[in-house]
Amino acid sequence: MKVLLPGCFSLYCIVLLSSCGGVQSAGKTNSPEGDQINIRTAVTDQLGNLYYAKYSNEIIKEDPTGKQIGYFSNNRLGQIGVIDATSPLKVLVFYPAFNTGVVLDRRLLETSRFSLIDMGFGEIDLVAFSRDGTLWIFDDHEQRLYKVNQLGQILRTGEDLRLIFNDRLQPSRVIEAGENVYLAIPGWGVFIFDLFGQYKTQMLYPAINDFQIIEDKSLVFEQEGELIAVDLTTSEEKHYQVPPDMKTGRILLTTQQVIQVTDGGIRRLPFGDLLDD
Repeated sequence: MKVLLPGCFSLYCIVLLSSCGGVQSAGKTNSPEGDQINIRTAVTDQLGNLYYAKYSNEIIKEDPTGKQIGYFSNNRLGQIGVIDATSPLKVLVFYPAFNTGVVLDRRLLETSRFSLIDMGFGEIDLVAFSRDGTLWIFDDHEQRLYKVNQLGQILRTGEDLRLIFNDRLQPSRVIEAGENVYLAIPGWGVFIFDLFGQYKTQMLYPAINDFQIIEDKSLVFEQEGELIAVDLTTSEEKHYQVPPDMKTGRILLTTQQVIQVTDGGIRRLPFGDLLDD
């Protein structure tokens, strides 16, 4: 029976990586062409708009019908590492090669930028907006979360995770949702922190690479051709099949659509095309 995922979901712009994410189509070289989509950057906002970057460093914003409603380009800061559209009115684009973040408005016009180097940080790969307008960053060298404002003042300092796990961790995504901060770590699962950056608990899904959080209630990720929705209160799991022809690239969910993003293009299907196991 075809069903929707439980609840009237709104998406906090957190993306979901499919099992074949990052695998290029047959016949393509290892060096992506500028017009190809960098699927790692694709996200949606709570209004169902889609954002993605091309390897030419152009960012496109599309509404749920596929109409382009925003455009931004910057070729001076290296490849785009993160797009955070948690708020559709304030979009964060992070360029790790230059440790620089650019803040865009709803039309993708630049309103400000910041440099983590000027703030005193070294190489940073993961950055996310907090709902109060500040930033969460994961410092790989220090192996801890920091919450900072755009002036570089450190507001919160997390624990050194090496002291907890006796290992150096390599997270793939950080997102604030509700009263927690979520950090995906391939091989480990999802670590959950409070809003002070202090470690609380771990969700044991070692195959996870990326995830979504829906309405602060469900954590959704892809594994072996399924979407798994975990209730963040009860830990109850629900499993949903991904259509066989959508098991490459990246899958994103909105309240009405399932969106497949591959390096060659975008495909949208009704949300009800997911099948309950």
